[in-house]
Amino acid sequence: MSLLIDCPENCGTEVSEWLFSKCNPQTRAAQVTDIFYTSQGEPFIDIDNPAEWIARVDNDSTAIDAIRHLTVIGSKPKPDQTKKLISHNRNVVGQKTHKLPFKIDELSLENLNAQRELECGGTYLMWFVVGGTLIFGGNEGITASITADFTATDNIEDLALIEGEWEWKSKFTPESTDWIITSDDLTD
Repeated sequence: MSLLIDCPENCGTEVSEWLFSKCNPQTRAAQVTDIFYTSQGEPFIDIDNPAEWIARVDNDSTAIDAIRHLTVIGSKPKPDQTKKLISHNRNVVGQKTHKLPFKIDELSLENLNAQRELECGGTYLMWFVVGGTLIFGGNEGITASITADFTATDNIEDLALIEGEWEWKSKFTPESTDWIITSDDLTD
């Protein structure tokens, strides 16, 4: 699991620990494959507990703490960040604007209706899985807003899609941990 980051308050900078292996490098597939979201105020007690995931992930539950599961094709590009040079040649680094664009290619009527509800706007707690091996968001989740739209091209061979984007502001990349659940464990 990731560590909480505390930036030094004095002018010093600490040297971070890194780990590289010539014989067994740890690499990960890049695609965002799954997104989970729930109401604000409903974080995980323990994101590493499979029983909590299985109990809470339900795409049609009316429980207030239910977590919705989106199967997506997504990405997490480099965030925008402000950097300002101030007196004495010092740099002040501001919040980053993180964006996570995604596509949903499964267009059941239920999914299209859920997409239409997201057009109202809203802010949720969300988590995202990269390459099926790493989940971002920690126990507290990422407080993020979402937009989602139906899209179709003029090419009959293309798929109609739901295309959306999550957005949030934070100085840091969200906390991450190994993803111990498979999507198959969470399907109805």
